[in-house]
Amino acid sequence: MNFYDFTLRAWQFDDSHIQVMVHSSPDGDMQKPVIVECEPAQLNTLQRYAESEWSGKSGDYDKIIEIGKQLAEFILPPSVAKLLEGSLKRIPFQDGLRVRLCLDRFLIDRPWEFLYRTDVDDEETLSGFIALNPRISLVRGVPNLTNDFQLSADRQHIAFVGATWLDGPKPENAYQHLVAALKPVRDLFDVRFLSASDEQLEVELMKQAEIFYYLGHTDLDDQGAYMIKHSEQTSYQSANRLYSDQISDILVRSRARLAVFAACNSGKWKFVRPFLRSGLPIFVGTQGIVSIKGTAVFCQTLFSLLAVGASFDEAVISARQRLRRLQLIPGTESVPATESRDWGMFMVYMPIADGTVFPRPNEYRFRQRTIHTAILTASEEAEEIRKKQEILEAHKKRLYERELQKAEYGMSTDPSINIEIDEITREIRKVEQQIQEMISY
Repeated sequence: MNFYDFTLRAWQFDDSHIQVMVHSSPDGDMQKPVIVECEPAQLNTLQRYAESEWSGKSGDYDKIIEIGKQLAEFILPPSVAKLLEGSLKRIPFQDGLRVRLCLDRFLIDRPWEFLYRTDVDDEETLSGFIALNPRISLVRGVPNLTNDFQLSADRQHIAFVGATWLDGPKPENAYQHLVAALKPVRDLFDVRFLSASDEQLEVELMKQAEIFYYLGHTDLDDQGAYMIKHSEQTSYQSANRLYSDQISDILVRSRARLAVFAACNSGKWKFVRPFLRSGLPIFVGTQGIVSIKGTAVFCQTLFSLLAVGASFDEAVISARQRLRRLQLIPGTESVPATESRDWGMFMVYMPIADGTVFPRPNEYRFRQRTIHTAILTASEEAEEIRKKQEILEAHKKRLYERELQKAEYGMSTDPSINIEIDEITREIRKVEQQIQEMISY
């Protein structure tokens, strides 16, 4: 799948306006920018909502669609939207469009992953979100790096760095789930676990690792942006810290091609900037908070496809699409759910011109198709799980009604009601067990 750049530039013009222009696209460019009214207070409100925690209840998508439409009013005015639509029509149907957002400091941190196209035929559906279009890869950054990675069948390396803090998840569990999920490509990717609290962490990170994956927390203080290293006894505000300019220098030495930070607000410009300055080809961070399950699914899908030579654009599209399908599955105490906006919380910075960061020989195309098929199968299983959840809810409702009858009649309850209660209880346990067996982390 080839990708064509649609480069969109936008910057603050004055206190209440921005300027927007298409620098280049398959359908042409713009000779001068469009001036768009943009009140900072409105953008801030949209950003706060996108970053807040909320799950996939009915009606949530109506809210996020409305946010997406408001965001589009800023950087997808009619003249820009027309070029976007024309570009999708002009390129071959089997190819994709890489929408590059080249933004100034005022705009760079905004939740553009939720941009919603108003020119789609069927409005008020997920198909209007740009990031969920299977032919569009949404990234940030000017393409100022060239791709000189050579074809190779060699095994690549992932450095999984996990931080522990007082109320956080155990990174060792996430590591084990990732290793299990990458089993089909274990001949191509090696994953090693590093505790962020390791006194030798910086030394260990200098060893070759084409992918750096951090699971933990990031934040800001007076000295800059940082990731936490360790905080088991106290809250992360007082944790040991490693600043982003330090990490970026280390990753240069490890020859990293991709850094993924599964940590709150790790996609913010203050944290990202040192990595791009150091020449990192691709950086993935988050906007606000992402669910544990959402992070796992996104990274498992992304790494699996990269391992067999898929471009980063193809891999990130598939990861978002998979999260979109899985959001319908409610969570349980032992298996957390994805949230309905997880697919839009990952921010991609891509200063490299071509997204093929792990080029493989042609014979690996078969394995790409195999991985895609596995992802599709997982999506079908997700639909099956959703159906079983509906059956489970129906059983629980029926059980509740029969228990009310039993409470009402007391000792004179018809024996058939007691029998039915036992049967429904067994059926609930059976369906719950089936769901647990079908859901993988």
